[in-house]
Amino acid sequence: MNATQELRQNGKTVLHSEDGISLRMIFNNLAGRNFDSPAEYRDYLQHVAFAQMHFQPGVVEFVEQGKILDKAVIQPL
Repeated sequence: MNATQELRQNGKTVLHSEDGISLRMIFNNLAGRNFDSPAEYRDYLQHVAFAQMHFQPGVVEFVEQGKILDKAVIQPL
């Protein structure tokens, strides 16, 4: 069994998983690290992060077993 991972915003868990893979990928998407162009990143934020996952502009924390491992800032569109 893998450690519990969470993506938090404003102190609240938005997503959580124990698979050890998916949340790191989603976090990197939210941070803009997995996109080749600003337009691709903007589309992801608008159509996936904001519309489907309910993230908002602001700080997102990648947390594992209650410890913050990384932070990223989602800029407003």
